[in-house]
Amino acid sequence: MKVRSLCALFGSLALLGLGSARAAVDKAIYFDPNIGFSWQNADAAQAIADYFTGKGYTTVDAPGMADWMNKHITAGDTSVIIFDTDLMPETVMDADANTDATKGPTSTFNKYLQAGGKVVYLADWPAYYLVGTDGTKTTWNDTGAQTSLGFPPSVWGYTDYKTDTVFTAEGKKWGLTKPWSSLRAAPANEDAFGLILGNPDGHPEAAMPWVKMYVGRPGSGFTYLYDHPTTSDEFTDEDLKQVQSVAEYFPSGEVAADATINVTYTKSDGTAIAGKFIRLTGDAISVSGATDDKGKVSFKTIAGTFNVLASDSLIPNPTAVTVAAGATKEVSIVDSSVTMSLRAADLAAAKLPGWALLQSADDQSLFETATDADGNAIPDPAFVNKFCDPALVTTGASTLIPGATWLQDWDLVPGEAGDAGRNGDPNGIPDNSYWIESVRFKLAGDIAKSGTFAISDFNVDDRTELACLNGTRLFGRPDPTYGTWSTKRQFIIPAGVMKTDGTDNLFTIVGFEGGGGAGFNVDTGGPRVIGVSGGGGGTKGDLNGDSKVNVQDATLSLNIAVGNLQPTDAQKDTGDFNSDGKLNIQDTTLILNKAVSG
Repeated sequence: MKVRSLCALFGSLALLGLGSARAAVDKAIYFDPNIGFSWQNADAAQAIADYFTGKGYTTVDAPGMADWMNKHITAGDTSVIIFDTDLMPETVMDADANTDATKGPTSTFNKYLQAGGKVVYLADWPAYYLVGTDGTKTTWNDTGAQTSLGFPPSVWGYTDYKTDTVFTAEGKKWGLTKPWSSLRAAPANEDAFGLILGNPDGHPEAAMPWVKMYVGRPGSGFTYLYDHPTTSDEFTDEDLKQVQSVAEYFPSGEVAADATINVTYTKSDGTAIAGKFIRLTGDAISVSGATDDKGKVSFKTIAGTFNVLASDSLIPNPTAVTVAAGATKEVSIVDSSVTMSLRAADLAAAKLPGWALLQSADDQSLFETATDADGNAIPDPAFVNKFCDPALVTTGASTLIPGATWLQDWDLVPGEAGDAGRNGDPNGIPDNSYWIESVRFKLAGDIAKSGTFAISDFNVDDRTELACLNGTRLFGRPDPTYGTWSTKRQFIIPAGVMKTDGTDNLFTIVGFEGGGGAGFNVDTGGPRVIGVSGGGGGTKGDLNGDSKVNVQDATLSLNIAVGNLQPTDAQKDTGDFNSDGKLNIQDTTLILNKAVSG
């Protein structure tokens, strides 16, 4: 029994393959000077077009690109097109896609990528403008670009760094060697991105360049390079070869993405979880997709073994799945997390203590009178010590801000407090002022039984300066992610900090309002506390985190052992069954023996 099971596991790998090889990769360059350019210099565009034409690429204008893309949508084969003209033409993108989210996915540009195609976009913000064949430009701005593409290719607040790109190990695999000055980055934790190829120097929170994959075909997808106004003589031979390396990076060659993995994501009681990103990962593959109203999402991929994981999981709990060429596999993943809302309305409905607000006017000396070793402005250490006091009093006259008084049961959590502040409402937050919010909460019931906790969706507009829980500083300056108000934030609480014994937890956060919106971001829907069982170890051999050791764990172990999958830190710990510091075939055998012996 044991021998037959192990042989079956090894045999399944041998039968998989990577799909049948087909014709050579079709390569094209979109170059249409008749419709003009945005940030791309005309002379640079001509030099790029000449280089790639000489390398055998087909040159297409805007109408020709539509024909070229439609051909590959039908064929589903491997292909790549370089956007040398940095304007999105109406020949491949619906003119209403900037405001109608249903139009983008059915536009030729997106259908081409969904069919496994590849786009290398140069210079200006992708889809910031739509251009007609007569050269008429329509400004879509950042919102139109995001709506038409289905994700934000750049995000204000992650732009204009003016520092050189630093390439990741993955970026170097794609052939990136020569940095450029970055002006159009996006959040590195954006769920849509599959692979991060680099970051602006000093800004790991930002991604540039990135790859959004649409199917599990290594090297495919949408990537964005040279995110700045180019110059006439900018593209040297090294630059051109670098763009070519990225364009022609298909580590598995021309392979068919003809396998399908259907994923269903539910709560423990079977309730569908809609609108959450699920990620499919494997060798050179990282594809994400959002679940529909039935909790389902489908991935097209090459044959192989992959991990399937919910992107918002507090404890990585991947499910391994193996699929053969042309086959379909069904996968179910379950979210066992428990949530407690810290929204003011929910606290009031449960007759629990609400939020306290303290306004500090514009006294920046509280936060900018000290610098760290790197010269960054940081909160005054004396203030931090008082602010993070686990016995901080949040009623009456403040011990933090002389002359300030705590306002009780503040109801704008989340909520827009900027307009109220400008109108003199005491519930509002005035422009250019610091403010402090604090809440006390007890954990009870199932969430109190959790082993790992996070505070989620606490995004502050404009930025978070400092946050503490029960006397422990969680985040704030000079952490480079402290100012990310527009992208969902989730912070895992260090072990032992959250109280689960029925006594109060004290969460306090400092924000700054620089004009415009203020308070907790309404769009992210928080804040809330999330708890999940587990964390801090696990059952030896339980690689998929279901609290059991079974054949699925042995399959996962085998794929890690032979290099098909990269293990998470948790898998490294639980999968090293024989405690020799490795995750190898010996561990797989031991895990399988435990699985079949019960």
